[in-house]
Amino acid sequence: MSEKHDIKLNIHYSAPDEVWSKISEVYETMLYWTGYNPLSHWSGKET
Repeated sequence: MSEKHDIKLNIHYSAPDEVWSKISEVYETMLYWTGYNPLSHWSGKET
């Protein structure tokens, strides 16, 4: 059986650009990251 996981980060839109830059760097290292479309997006399944 497949489990669905949702993770939410509560980062205020007024966070400084340095924070958003670091978040983007972390996202890019995550498995199944597909980029911004227009929001952060992951796709795929683990094999």
